[in-house]
Amino acid sequence: CKQLKSAVFNRPDFIEKSKLFVAVYLDGDLPDAQKWGDVFRVTGYPTVVVLKPDRTEIMRVAGNMDLSVYARVLDDALGDVRPVKEIVDLAAQGEAPLIAADCRRLAYHAFGLDDEGVFDDQQLLTAFQNAARLCSGELQKERARFYLLAAAKASGLQKEALEKGGNADQGLTMLILRVNELLADRSLALSNADALRGLPNEFYLAVRQTTPRISAEL
Repeated sequence: CKQLKSAVFNRPDFIEKSKLFVAVYLDGDLPDAQKWGDVFRVTGYPTVVVLKPDRTEIMRVAGNMDLSVYARVLDDALGDVRPVKEIVDLAAQGEAPLIAADCRRLAYHAFGLDDEGVFDDQQLLTAFQNAARLCSGELQKERARFYLLAAAKASGLQKEALEKGGNADQGLTMLILRVNELLADRSLALSNADALRGLPNEFYLAVRQTTPRISAEL
């Protein structure tokens, strides 16, 4: 929360952009704050939620992402009133390239801070995999992030089989190799540190059981 205040919210470009919408700050420690947190499905702090006047959610952004792209992501959200659900649907279809703003919004939306059931896990996995292919090659950070998000989602979908000692399927195995390649690029890895930290335990279980030759390194 303090990093956002000092590194983002006091920037002249952010202040100018904030004049285009109604900014509301809710301190989670205030009385009854959690009641509003429940209304807007906030499960962690800090969370920024961008809404239409009718409360249709445009996007939500977590505070632990790379702050150097934070203002740009918010700018994309404010400039495009499409709910992120529509971008997920578009990416899942995989029929056309995604524009840069769509790629950034999809890459940095705080899916982990939504209640379960808002997005279908299998659809998100397909959307992330397609986005890694459909987004411009200039968006290297975002494309790398999609592989991490897909790896996390695929691991979760195979959790039961993995916990029973099974191997990852071909799709997850390929994603494991992609993650391993990503770690070789220090800049890409650091820019997606929050997504790397978000890889669940079952991802590493899949690594140990399916690709033991790289498990120690990972």
